[in-house]
Amino acid sequence: MRTRAKELASRIMKWNREDVHELLLMIEELDTLVDQHFPGEKFIDLSILPTVPVPDLDVACAPYPVWAMDIHEMCLAGDKDLFIESLEHIMYGHPGERCR
Repeated sequence: MRTRAKELASRIMKWNREDVHELLLMIEELDTLVDQHFPGEKFIDLSILPTVPVPDLDVACAPYPVWAMDIHEMCLAGDKDLFIESLEHIMYGHPGERCR
């Protein structure tokens, strides 16, 4: 199982930036494996995921962290739970935020 976890971590860090949905699926698979077999261990660091350059986001614009973005400007975001959202929605889709 440890070998599988390391392989997934390696694939995550070599993600091709084409489709962020693929990245999320790999991360979810790794999270499940870690939860079941290696509780508390860390195999990846979200802050160093491969990504196309993400524009600087004012904290008011992005009410949660953006970890990675694919070539279609779809982003992997979230605090505790990860989800996918378009860059446009992150920047302009939160009513009442200063970034408009």
